[in-house]
Amino acid sequence: MEHTQFLAVNLMVYEMIIMFIIFALFHKKFYKENLAKRERKITSNSNIFGWVFIALSLIILYLNPTILTRYSFVWLASELKSKDVEGVSVSFFLTIIQLSHLILTVSILNIIYRFYEKKPHFIFVILSIFVVAISSSFIVGTSRFSIILPLVTGLYTILKLYKPYRKLLGFLSIALSFIFIAVSTSLKRKTITGDVGSSTFENLNTDLQLYFSGVANVAHSVNTRLIYEPFNVMAILSDLFRSVIYLNSLFGQHVSALMQYNVSFYGGGPSRDQILPMIGQGYLYFGFILAPILTALTIIIVMYLDKKIMKSSSLFTIYIITYLCLKFALFNMANATIQISFFTNFFLILLIIEWLNKTIKTR
Repeated sequence: MEHTQFLAVNLMVYEMIIMFIIFALFHKKFYKENLAKRERKITSNSNIFGWVFIALSLIILYLNPTILTRYSFVWLASELKSKDVEGVSVSFFLTIIQLSHLILTVSILNIIYRFYEKKPHFIFVILSIFVVAISSSFIVGTSRFSIILPLVTGLYTILKLYKPYRKLLGFLSIALSFIFIAVSTSLKRKTITGDVGSSTFENLNTDLQLYFSGVANVAHSVNTRLIYEPFNVMAILSDLFRSVIYLNSLFGQHVSALMQYNVSFYGGGPSRDQILPMIGQGYLYFGFILAPILTALTIIIVMYLDKKIMKSSSLFTIYIITYLCLKFALFNMANATIQISFFTNFFLILLIIEWLNKTIKTR
């Protein structure tokens, strides 16, 4: 047990060292110029296809109203709802509604900013904050990701839009983030544990282990190595693309590191909901030396996206690239399989909508 934890700690320290090395090697490529001084003026965008997508989502909701049963409004809920929806077997519809939620938010921000461009007034700043706060108040299942990511994305977008009010917005952003995290954490704890009393330290430790690649989670990855064979290319590809439409059918059935990790974590049993940490995933696939390779690739992607955000002048682009950048930056709360699934099944649709809007505007 001590040996396993010692190896887990070494893996986490090794991952951190690689992160600093990767940043040192590539920061000049992505940050060779002072991007802050070269920021372009942000403009509102034509969003015809965004509203078309929202209309399509409303039709889906009309035909499948039970989809809404997966959402909880954090300010009124006594406990969180299940992420599963009875009577809805097509998960694609669930993704469409979640996407529409984001598109509706950025579309409303786009309209508000269009008024601000014509007549700059603080009331439009307040309206934008209100829209982001309300939009981020709907949590999907028990996933706090579903409110924290839209909240931070929206607040960062507002900071980019309303430069004269950045100091005030910075303070409000920090305050709102703490409030949302506190409320959602309390709700989740009541939902999962039935509000069983425990110390603050125990609750904090549990939350950190659940949402980050803590020592306990990485140690379970090390234990999983006993029942998982590394360097199996087809098994690795099958694992990475297991949640990607069409691609998941190209690699056949192989032993999954994600599933084996859950077997190790729970000691058997039916539960398969624990997230394999990215450093643990790299360790199972490639061994100790190459374990941080997935983390290294993620850091490079984050730096690239950060540069794209700084150089963009489109409100819609800034919003969706920021969302993607945050998703990848929080790699300690996910793994490569989750990130690839998000990019292919979720983010690409946003890029297509943006491309269609730009094409129509150009013509």
